[in-house]
Amino acid sequence: MRGGERRTAGATVTERATASQRLYVVVRADLSPGDQLAQACHAVAAYADDLPNRFSEWMRESGYLVVKAVPDEATLNEVAERVRKVGAVVLVAEPDLGTTLTALAAGPARAVYRALHGLPLALAQ
Repeated sequence: MRGGERRTAGATVTERATASQRLYVVVRADLSPGDQLAQACHAVAAYADDLPNRFSEWMRESGYLVVKAVPDEATLNEVAERVRKVGAVVLVAEPDLGTTLTALAAGPARAVYRALHGLPLALAQ
């Protein structure tokens, strides 16, 4: 790699990935930090399983991941509906948490970025 470059998940990146190159995960902030992390991982795994071609393309192009948070399950449902209108979305429901909706993975696409703009980063407090 040349100066200023770094390796991320299969791609050599010289600058920050654009919004259209990022995979977005949204988790519920009312879950414990450990559960948020686990559910984010489940969402990425589900995305890879449900949309393998998109996942492979994302890994080749950037591998950049952004994890955002919403306050609760009702808000996650609202966000899922908003994102579903503009891009591919995979939802995760956790049996160990009463089969409630816990996370989603969406993108990569600029429209998904716009749909999620304004949500805080997960675990940022």
